[in-house]
Amino acid sequence: MHLWTMQRNEQYFSPAPESFWPDRWLIAAGDMKYDGPADQPFVHNLQAFIPFSVGPANCVGKNLAMAEMRMVICLIMQKFELSFAEGWNPDEFDREMRDYVVITRKRLPVTIKLREKA
Repeated sequence: MHLWTMQRNEQYFSPAPESFWPDRWLIAAGDMKYDGPADQPFVHNLQAFIPFSVGPANCVGKNLAMAEMRMVICLIMQKFELSFAEGWNPDEFDREMRDYVVITRKRLPVTIKLREKA
């Protein structure tokens, strides 16, 4: 199945599978409690989240890549404030993305500034 479609399917990730909702991972890990409406059950199927592929085609550098991403993301969040460029609509990003096995993206304008010393 196509990864983009599978990872945005309510059958595998619910509620709001198309939303940026980092709490979903904390709830799935048991670090937070889901307090959403009863008619929208919490669904988090890790088997449907395969950003590095699976099987013989699995990324050989997955563990190193994950460790490096954690380090870089932590460093960026400590040193910089990130925001979308003024006047840019973030809904355009998903709408304009095209995936033909090799994904093409529209530009993602971001403003980065050095954080104030705490």
